[in-house]
Amino acid sequence: MLSSILLEGLIYGIMVLGVFITFRILDFADMTVDGSFPLGAAVAAVLVLKGVSLPVAFIIAFACGMLAGLVTAIIHTKLKIPGLLAGILTMTMLFSINLRIMSNRANLSLLKTNTVFTWLASISKNILSPELASVLFLVLIVIIIKVLLDLFFHTDFGLSMGALGSNPQLIISQGMNPEIIKGIGICLANGLAALAGSFAAMYQGFADVNSGTGVVVSGLASLML
Repeated sequence: MLSSILLEGLIYGIMVLGVFITFRILDFADMTVDGSFPLGAAVAAVLVLKGVSLPVAFIIAFACGMLAGLVTAIIHTKLKIPGLLAGILTMTMLFSINLRIMSNRANLSLLKTNTVFTWLASISKNILSPELASVLFLVLIVIIIKVLLDLFFHTDFGLSMGALGSNPQLIISQGMNPEIIKGIGICLANGLAALAGSFAAMYQGFADVNSGTGVVVSGLASLML
């Protein structure tokens, strides 16, 4: 029971890191996460079922999440649609896209497919329990992502992104384009959400088109805590 709580917490923690970027750093109310989370699950599930290697499946899921974030950023910055509405528009579009990715099925089963968790169970056999191996693996993944984000936000560009949420006029006065900085931040956040969705699908044993419902609310609750 405790291991299941830790596993789900670590998986959703990846998504929370993405929500942190948009809501806290960029001060951008991004609802795209409710669509990019199941997008990552759908893409990873389809790729794994087709025999694509796990690292490639995770990378493509992350890239698809970034693409979803890019759509939201373009709608917001180029069409001048308010950020909240832009995220809702993309989230709504992604529902249909996720269905198409999964061949018009509401869910895909991964129970008879090799996933990252079945791989961990096989390599840790007679050494660690599958649950403990999965927890340690996800702890390592979350730490790596956190360290990479820390390094990124200590760069000049990362500091500029942090300043954008607090004082957009400062960025403009420095001759930088706030639309580009905001767009990259939104893409990164949704890429992390899609990555979390791919891990969630493999852990649960299925990808569901409705798995993103309420995800952004859970992320905001985590930020408040």
